[in-house]
Parts: sequence; structure tokens; C-alpha cells
Amino acid sequence: MSRMLWREANRCRWVGIRPAHEGEQVTAYDTAANQTKILYTVPAGKTLYLCSASGGLAKAAAGNARMALQSGGVTYYTFAEYRVHTAVGISAPFGVCFSIPIEVPSGDTIILYSAVADLIIVGSFFGWVQ
Repeated sequence: MSRMLWREANRCRWVGIRPAHEGEQVTAYDTAANQTKILYTVPAGKTLYLCSASGGLAKAAAGNARMALQSGGVTYYTFAEYRVHTAVGISAPFGVCFSIPIEVPSGDTIILYSAVADLIIVGSFFGWVQ
């Protein structure tokens, strides 16, 4: 069987080298404008091992936006924070990869936040839960 034909029966479909774990891979992608949107909530009794997060601004206007980890509505880790004063020529993508995954406990959330309607933040992440 060739390498490209091999796939695991889960959400993210590893190709080639796989990490040694017993969890289920998870990924999510979404946008937020003038709201706080929960991208993912870690299930009860599980731990999310976060490998990477990325995103940027899809549309810019004066205001604030962020992608972050929260526990009980309190932000404790911010992946990206945008404080836009003018929307002229804004292009601000971000991407972070963790060589040792971040352990996110059950009940914590990954959120996207935008303070105004014309400020659209895009975010995605990849990891596994077990």
C-alpha cells in the first residue's frame, strides 16, 4: 500500500509519521465578528494537547480582536491580539506551533473575539484529546 493511500479513521487523517498517543485528533476553523465565539470546548474528563493555532484578520476595522484560551471566561493564554486603529492596508496573519503540545484541561475553551462588526478574525487549531 502506498503512503498516500493509507489513512486513519479519525478527523484529521495523519499521513506518514504519526505521534505516539491514544487520543482522537481534533481541529476546528471559524470566524468571529462583533462577538465572542467558542471555537472548541475540551470535553469533561479529557485533556486537549494543543499542537498549533493559526489565523488572521479576514476584514479589518478599528477595534480589538483576539484568539485565546479561556477558563471560566477568563483569558489565560493569548495566541494573537489585534488592536487596530486604522483599517488601511491591514494584513496580519499569525501561526504558532508548539514542539511540546500545550495541555488544556477539561472545560477550558478556545475562543475568537471581535469587538466590532467590520473586524473579522479567523482562527483554527490542531491537536488531540485523550
